[in-house]
Amino acid sequence: MTLSAGNRQKVVIAAALMHRPRLLLMDEPFNYLDAKSVRVIKELMQRHLESGGSILFTTHIMEVAERVCMRIGIINMGKLVIEGTPTEIINAANAGISRTPS
Repeated sequence: MTLSAGNRQKVVIAAALMHRPRLLLMDEPFNYLDAKSVRVIKELMQRHLESGGSILFTTHIMEVAERVCMRIGIINMGKLVIEGTPTEIINAANAGISRTPS
């Protein structure tokens, strides 16, 4: 039996959460998922954070980062070019500022 891309993504996330790691590394966790599944994964991520865990994930969609993350780092050509809260990143972008982290 072959699983769809969305179902494979769900299995990978379930396997990652099964062992209750303190740190989750997630690469584009919402890819291939329907809206309901994205909501469930966001809830699971929130519970993980509330239980003292940490999450580092990548996304190419700034709107996802703004809604989900407490801190954002933007990497361009392998270098971290700006880092901060979503509000700080948005304000810097609106002002045309590129701020390198200290």
